[in-house]
Amino acid sequence: MKSILYLGWIGFNNLGDELLWRVFEHKMKQYGEDKGLQAIPSLPGTPYKEVGNYDAVVMGGGSLLIPGYIDLLYKALQAGKPVMVWGSGFDTMEKAGAGSFPTYSAAMAEQLTSIAQEAVYFGVRGPWTHKVLETSGIPMDHIRISGDPGLLLRHERSNRPAEKTIGINWGTTYNKLYGGNERHLEDELVQSAKKWIRDGYRIYIYSMWGPDREHSSRLAAKIGHSDRVTLENRLLNEQEVMETISGFEFTVNFKLHANIISHAAGVPFICLGYRFKCFDYAQSVGLTNYIVSTDAPDLHLELEKVSLRIGANRKAIIDKMAHYQRIYREKLEQPFRDSVWS
Repeated sequence: MKSILYLGWIGFNNLGDELLWRVFEHKMKQYGEDKGLQAIPSLPGTPYKEVGNYDAVVMGGGSLLIPGYIDLLYKALQAGKPVMVWGSGFDTMEKAGAGSFPTYSAAMAEQLTSIAQEAVYFGVRGPWTHKVLETSGIPMDHIRISGDPGLLLRHERSNRPAEKTIGINWGTTYNKLYGGNERHLEDELVQSAKKWIRDGYRIYIYSMWGPDREHSSRLAAKIGHSDRVTLENRLLNEQEVMETISGFEFTVNFKLHANIISHAAGVPFICLGYRFKCFDYAQSVGLTNYIVSTDAPDLHLELEKVSLRIGANRKAIIDKMAHYQRIYREKLEQPFRDSVWS
């Protein structure tokens, strides 16, 4: 039995990171069980820092192309283990775009160069992560944009609910966001939600992580209209979220993987662009007209403007989401089909 170590920020009940591990585990069982491959998650209590004890090491989904995770992957490479980067991304509070991107330190760039040259597969979440690596001088010959592994989620489309509904994912980043003011962002979201209710919509509010729930509860209280607002008190898994929101008119999402779950469910979304990683994802799926930066002036007006754009282009958006999902599923499944660790 070969052990494949999966590196990820898991074991903390954050739905975004947990679903990425579950997707990886599923693919390992689908393609590797009959080959004697076993996926080992880097859960707290697991000696995952002893990378030499495993037969191969994978940097999984999430914003893991950072010190710590890169160090572990490099350590595994030095120990002669096959290593893989599987849809990982870069993240920062720095603004980027328009030809300006952050770069890695010389020491990190040196480690990433070795990984890029030796990895059995090197796929990154989106074009902005790709650009950071390129700008840092990393050889790009074997690095591809694979998309976020969350796009491997599958869900049968359901009928639209009897009443038009908008899903809102809310929570906290402890003010580590563009604009640096979650309460202001929350108040802007309240204004938009009240406008949508006046327009005849229902609102469904849900969280992705335990600490998010008190923030979601406060958002619901500020919106009021308890007859038109549903607050989900449970932390749902990805399949439950997809089943619930399937058929909604659209969703508005704070956490990155709430957008990706909406994408996988075939539901148009407005991404609240609070950090670099959100723009990386929106760029990767050609939906930059449907992301609103959290430091935008008059953010509630921007949200309402984008919601009208969704209404006018809903079918085209759904078709585009399906198109990119097909492209990235092919790329994300490639290392499993090719048995790159054997």
